[in-house]
Amino acid sequence: IVVSYLNGEIVYAAHHSGSWSTATVLNGTSATSYPRIAMNNSNHAVTAFGSFYNTTINIYKNHYNGSSWGALTIGDYLYATFTSDFYYPYLGLDDSGNALYVWTDLTNIQWCSTTYTATSCTPASLNPVSGNVSISRVAMTTAGNAYAIWQQNNGSNEAIYFASFNGSTWTTPADLTGSISPTGTD
Repeated sequence: IVVSYLNGEIVYAAHHSGSWSTATVLNGTSATSYPRIAMNNSNHAVTAFGSFYNTTINIYKNHYNGSSWGALTIGDYLYATFTSDFYYPYLGLDDSGNALYVWTDLTNIQWCSTTYTATSCTPASLNPVSGNVSISRVAMTTAGNAYAIWQQNNGSNEAIYFASFNGSTWTTPADLTGSISPTGTD
């Protein structure tokens, strides 16, 4: 499966039995960006992307059940409070259909976990300190364990933080900055 950004639209295509499907537009909103996709071994997928709506950038999602995408409506956003912009969604999907989303609003690292077919979830913050967050990433195993990493200002420097998720709770975020070596030998 490929999800791509083209002229403000999220476009999907799948490769089955040696050929590509016709490209299909997934979003019905405008000014869309930051598309991401995750797929599991059951041939299910979730996608998340940012889209400008109601004067802010919101994160929307859609799901693939193995043969077709869900109908995307304007209410299929991950977070329903239009008080600040949300950027850079990353996601994972385990083999049981549990999806995990991580994103930033530039001051917080946010996350939520839900089934892949749910239309929304309640976010929570992973921030260990107060400071701007600029980059986040997440990876998820087939069993539902996840690992998040992000860059955040700790008050005096840019720092790299890490936390792991066991399917229900996160570990306390750790500052990895002192453990990172430019040569990879430390």
